[in-house]
Amino acid sequence: MRLDGTPTLAHATLTWLDARPLAPYEVQVRTGGAWRTVATVTATADLVDKVSFDPVAGDAVRLRIPATRFGGQNPKLAELAVTG
Repeated sequence: MRLDGTPTLAHATLTWLDARPLAPYEVQVRTGGAWRTVATVTATADLVDKVSFDPVAGDAVRLRIPATRFGGQNPKLAELAVTG
């Protein structure tokens, strides 16, 4: 997700639709053209993940989600919100 300007970010809320990652996944922020992992989120049964991390300025956010296991359902992200 590309952001306007380079805001300082410290929180992310991820809302999953019926299927979430089966393994830990990473929240990454792009700073100065390089991607930096700001949080690793463990697998749970919850469909909403509220993540806090050390403040970082960045111009984009992405998720690094591992492949699902054989026969597993692909994760479905409904919403990603990031704030300072």
